[in-house]
Amino acid sequence: MRTLMAVMIVFAVGCGDDDHDDHADAAPGQADAAPAPDAAPATVFSQQYSFARGRFEEPTLSLGADSWAAITVTSTGGDAYWNIHYHEGETITVYENDTSSEQYSFAPDTPRDYYFLVGNRDVEGTIDVDVRIAIFGTGSVN
Repeated sequence: MRTLMAVMIVFAVGCGDDDHDDHADAAPGQADAAPAPDAAPATVFSQQYSFARGRFEEPTLSLGADSWAAITVTSTGGDAYWNIHYHEGETITVYENDTSSEQYSFAPDTPRDYYFLVGNRDVEGTIDVDVRIAIFGTGSVN
C-alpha cells in the first residue's frame, strides 16, 4: 500500500505544471492550449494595386527582433507574383509564390529591412491585387 501511495504522489507531481508559463496547462490527456496571439497588430499596411504585365511595387518591411508579419495577397484577373527578400551583397529571397489568394506568416530570424515585391510577372493584360500586411511587435511598412 505504501508503495502504491508513493507511486501515486510521484505521478501526481509529475503531471502538474509543464513549466510552459505562456499558456494554461490542459487537463490530462489533452493538448496544451497555444499561446494567445497579440491582441492587435502594431501597424497595418493595406494597398490595392492594378498591374500590367511586368509591373511591380516594392514596399519595405522594417522588422525588429520580436516582430512577425501576417501577409494576405489576393488578386483578380490572374495570379500575382510576390516575394519577400533582402539585400546583402546580392538579393536573397526568403519566400516567393504566384497566387490569386494566400495568407502567409513571416517571422524573420534576423531583424532588418525586408522587401515585399508584388506584381504581375506573367499575366497578359491587367490584374488587380489587394495586399494587407499586419506587423506584430516592433516594425513598420513603408
